[in-house]
Amino acid sequence: MDNLGELLRQARLEKGKTLEEIAEETKIRIRYLQAIEEGNLDILPGHFYTRGFIKSYAEAVGLDPDALLKTHLPEEREEDADSQVSLPPRRVRHQSYRVQPKPAFFTKGFSSFLLVAFVGLIVVVIYWFMTSQSNGQNGQTLPPGTMPNVTVEDNEPTSPPLVEGGQNQQEPDGAAIPGSEVPKPEPTDNDIVTNTGQLILLEEKGQDHVYALTGGKLAIYLEATGRCWVELRANDAKGQKLYSGELQPGETLVWPPGEEETVPDAVRLRIGAPSAIQLTISGHSVETSRFSGPQNFIIRQAVASQ
Repeated sequence: MDNLGELLRQARLEKGKTLEEIAEETKIRIRYLQAIEEGNLDILPGHFYTRGFIKSYAEAVGLDPDALLKTHLPEEREEDADSQVSLPPRRVRHQSYRVQPKPAFFTKGFSSFLLVAFVGLIVVVIYWFMTSQSNGQNGQTLPPGTMPNVTVEDNEPTSPPLVEGGQNQQEPDGAAIPGSEVPKPEPTDNDIVTNTGQLILLEEKGQDHVYALTGGKLAIYLEATGRCWVELRANDAKGQKLYSGELQPGETLVWPPGEEETVPDAVRLRIGAPSAIQLTISGHSVETSRFSGPQNFIIRQAVASQ
């Protein structure tokens, strides 16, 4: 590696940055940064991640990462690439998806219309009932255009109060009072897609953006702001197709759809119009508005080193 570690260390000192600041900026552990500066690359996860760590370090101190890698770090050997990129075969079933359009039907105006219609329906029913009663008593009828005086009482039962701590009140014999049970909230998408692990951008080449996810659960959340075609496959472009379709504005896509689903160790997400999509990977927001054409996002799970 020659003096690559010394070059990075000198650049860091010239920038006036500490290893702690570099670690916070690149999300790389301090002991890995120290190993890079000392030229001790054997403790790093592997050749594939070594290049990614050095690239992130170089960008943080203002050096050209491509030039440094080309000059000081040998190209990745075929056997190393196989050991890092190849993933163990996993049985993957075709996933089911929940496409959830944003609620936009019940606007303020429509709600007002429903309220007026409901009140009108009540008035018609009461009028019909009173007219029928009047017709049945001595054959008397109401003059046209008249309306009897009617008092409407609110007979809707009121739920009994809850005791401290949200427990149901009970009658003296120990039975719970009807209507006092508190419903349990349903899980939401925010409970499914949580911020877990570290997401590290390893490489950007053409349309491909390679990420490594360490110490977390692989989960993808998409929200469409415009029409956009999306395809999700296991491992690579020729892997098992997990989803393919067009999202409409306001629709969302959650993958995997449930805790019981089998999740591969790597996925390839192809987005036709990234600027029309808000992308979240394992709770980490990924900026996509800068892309004008189709892009590929490859996410690989890796075991975090201790």
